[in-house]
Amino acid sequence: MLTHNEIGNQIVPVATLATTRFVTAQGANCIKQQLIRAIYAKGMAAFDTLIEALHEQHGSIDVKIGSGRGKWTPLMFAVHKRRNEMVHKLLELGADPNCFDHSTKKTALHSACTNGYNRIVRMLLATQKVRDINLADNDEGESALFAAVKRGRLLCVALLLQHSLHGQICDINMQMRSTGQSPLFVACDKGDLAMVQLLLNYQHTACDLNAPGKKGYTPLMKAVSKGHSDVVRLLLNCDPQRENPLGMPNLALENGDLKQCAAKLAVRVHKFEIMRMLLDVEGNHRALYTKDYKERDILEYSTHVKKDRRIREDIKRRLLGELNQILRQELPYLPNLVLLCITDHTY
Repeated sequence: MLTHNEIGNQIVPVATLATTRFVTAQGANCIKQQLIRAIYAKGMAAFDTLIEALHEQHGSIDVKIGSGRGKWTPLMFAVHKRRNEMVHKLLELGADPNCFDHSTKKTALHSACTNGYNRIVRMLLATQKVRDINLADNDEGESALFAAVKRGRLLCVALLLQHSLHGQICDINMQMRSTGQSPLFVACDKGDLAMVQLLLNYQHTACDLNAPGKKGYTPLMKAVSKGHSDVVRLLLNCDPQRENPLGMPNLALENGDLKQCAAKLAVRVHKFEIMRMLLDVEGNHRALYTKDYKERDILEYSTHVKKDRRIREDIKRRLLGELNQILRQELPYLPNLVLLCITDHTY
């Protein structure tokens, strides 16, 4: 293996790189350029030599070696290219795991979570030197957790939630500055059932089931409007194989100025099974009577559903049942035939 002392000012071949590639030691810039090439070419022997040379010249391996606006360190390059062995070596030598892209303000951890590099995420967190796993000092306000959830990186999320690995509390309710969306919101939007379950089960912070995005939609509303029945079933805690340990979301909430509750959204997107699940929840009969910003109730919503007649029929059945119960209480001696006529003519 070559050493820095052997490089001098002459041209010396670098092991493991193509035979036409050479290290021309004409100052620090040459070493930086060759180090980037070694990372890209998976040249581990050359990488070891050049890291040693970089440390000898600068007294540190946390040197900006990239020429772009990101000003990447060797660790950022190694993480970006998924060079597990190089990342391990750099961290062993004391590389700062808090390095970040100066243009995007996103850290090495953020990059690894975005790309689903599970081994690298584990290595970074295991150093216990990451100052803040919830850091979101970028334009969007996107944390490493949010990036992992958005791209469905289940194992990366599990590592971020593993308190014993890094000793920090993961802020699972942090919302994006640009959209107001939480990790749970995004998981529900994507219909990622395993991710939703993982977030719900986090023991160090309770997941906020009702946190709305900037448009007023809650995680449940988003799952409903996308037709993700399995996610809705889990949130309502009516899945026989899965459990929502946090209890029932607030079904009375409405999506901002549109004033649509989850049940109305289910009718709007023609999802009969989801609508039935929501209306079957004890105490959610209020959804039959509330009106949206145009003063429309859920029965009027159902008139626009042409393909699935079950939706309108089910809503009418529920309304008639409610009316029948009220009339029985107020007029207990009313003949059944009269009662039937009243209910039939009402809806």
